[in-house]
Amino acid sequence: MSSNTTITCFNNAVALPDKFNFSQPDEWPKWVRRFGRYRVSSKLHKKDEELQVNIFFYCMGDEADDIMTSFTFEEEAD
Repeated sequence: MSSNTTITCFNNAVALPDKFNFSQPDEWPKWVRRFGRYRVSSKLHKKDEELQVNIFFYCMGDEADDIMTSFTFEEEAD
């Protein structure tokens, strides 16, 4: 089940959530709630958005990274 991987984040060692399982959509809400608790307990929610997003995708695992790198984004016009 859990890989027991921890990250020392802001002087607080907190276990990372298990990798996101794309093949079990019924488990997705539970994973999102767990990641939300991880954000608060690690104090990640107080950090800048770029760091939060990168840790979110890191926690989700390789498949999420593959999906994100398949997108192309255009810059917004001012």
